[in-house]
Amino acid sequence: MLTGLNFNKWVTSVRSKGISIVHFYQKYDDLSKSKILREFGSLSEELNGIAFFGAVSCDDESAICEKEGITKYPTVRIYPRSPIPTMDFVENEYSIEEIKKSALRTIEGNTIEITQTNIETFLKDNPTKPKVLYFTDKPKGVPVTIKALSQSFEKTIFFGVVRKEED
Repeated sequence: MLTGLNFNKWVTSVRSKGISIVHFYQKYDDLSKSKILREFGSLSEELNGIAFFGAVSCDDESAICEKEGITKYPTVRIYPRSPIPTMDFVENEYSIEEIKKSALRTIEGNTIEITQTNIETFLKDNPTKPKVLYFTDKPKGVPVTIKALSQSFEKTIFFGVVRKEED
């Protein structure tokens, strides 16, 4: 549960490093009680370590809801890394799968595309830092898990992506 005392710590300040997904609700909100809490809980388990999840009771924490401009309940807001704008999913106008896809699209990885021309530099630079090479058959993109790991271990482990076409 997020309050005025911890909202900034767990949501606003986290935007420089990662993603927060917050469920804003009111006590009379039956949709939140019946459906969203259950789905939100399973999504938080699935994305554990990739995104922070929280909830705000707008009855108890009206100052947060007012400051955040929340006027419809329930609202689920994704707070991606800055400067990407927040995304709101309001009332019955969304599914948990849409929230998941939207959140995952905002994850930026700290991976380096490895080619024959830069492999030596990748391996020799920062010799005391561990390196991870991810080998893939796919011509584009990096899996969310690799992006999230590269973000979590930024500056401590370097991640490289090697495509099938590279010898």
